[in-house]
Amino acid sequence: MARDKDYYIRICDTYQDDKFIQQFYESLHLGYETRRLDYLVLQLEGKYQVEKDEKHKNKLGESLSILLKKRNRMTVVIMMTQQRLFKTG
Repeated sequence: MARDKDYYIRICDTYQDDKFIQQFYESLHLGYETRRLDYLVLQLEGKYQVEKDEKHKNKLGESLSILLKKRNRMTVVIMMTQQRLFKTG
């Protein structure tokens, strides 16, 4: 597995036909937008922790806040959708 330039987790060409890798990828929902945001948040958090320049650190903090809010909203929507599916299914 590898990350592309847009932070998506992709299965490498070498393993495209590997059923075990495909099941692993799907079971962890590695293709989901939320996983992409998780990785980006981790990257920004690491940069935030080591940033010395206060102006840059504030900008990183603002960006982290925006991404975390988006991530949380997405999680709520996913949970609400799953609840509706369980009630009707």
